[in-house]
Amino acid sequence: MTDVRMQLRRDTATNWISSNPTLADGEPGYETDTGRLKIGDGTTAWTSLDYSFDVQGIIDSAPAALDTLNELAAAIADDADFHTTVLVKSNNLSGLSDAAAARANLDLEPGVDVLGYDSNLASAVSAYDFPTADGSSGQAIKTNGSGTLSFTDLPTPGGSFTATASGSISDGDPCVVNADGTVSSVGTAVLSAENYVGISAGNYADSSTATIQIAGSVDDAQTGLTAGQVYYVQTDGSLSDTADDPSVVAGVALSATTLLIKE
Repeated sequence: MTDVRMQLRRDTATNWISSNPTLADGEPGYETDTGRLKIGDGTTAWTSLDYSFDVQGIIDSAPAALDTLNELAAAIADDADFHTTVLVKSNNLSGLSDAAAARANLDLEPGVDVLGYDSNLASAVSAYDFPTADGSSGQAIKTNGSGTLSFTDLPTPGGSFTATASGSISDGDPCVVNADGTVSSVGTAVLSAENYVGISAGNYADSSTATIQIAGSVDDAQTGLTAGQVYYVQTDGSLSDTADDPSVVAGVALSATTLLIKE
């Protein structure tokens, strides 16, 4: 018996297009460089004839990790019921008013699989114009009152204010503010639990402008203090580690000569 070998009509894709033949009805034409096949109908030219089985067309531009059926199956964890699984988890989610129930249906963990949503946060985000870059270490965010936020330096603790002296005031004297807005040394005015404002930053004559150091400032005009000890203002204007009546804290000693002024 003589062996019979059948060969398909074949050529490269470019040559097929160039010659553009009309295949006979049922006649196959094979592209040797693409692996694609067309079968003629006796009337349609090559370039107008559809491919009979186009593997490359199915793959198209799929990534290498997803261009085989095995890779696609692995991507859905080989779940033959993947379609049903998705439908079950998403069933009626649009009608759920309870966010927790929706997350449970989807088997999602807040903060891990999905970020939380808060309507107040959404409103704030839409209401403010946030900085596009981070600020410096220790800065705070401020608003201009029109929705624009920016970074700003925090005020330095302490400070001072100026007022007219009522009576002479010596450097380092505890001071009170009077009803008329002037300031006086405690030794020449009545001390109360409310009117102590700080310690004088210098020597001032009556009616001159005095600078008073306030809470957070460090006064350096003291003597005989014990570091770490709390000192109280006495009604005679001196400082003592024992509270007087009224009890008014002057500050904490940092050294024998310096006092951190407290409120």
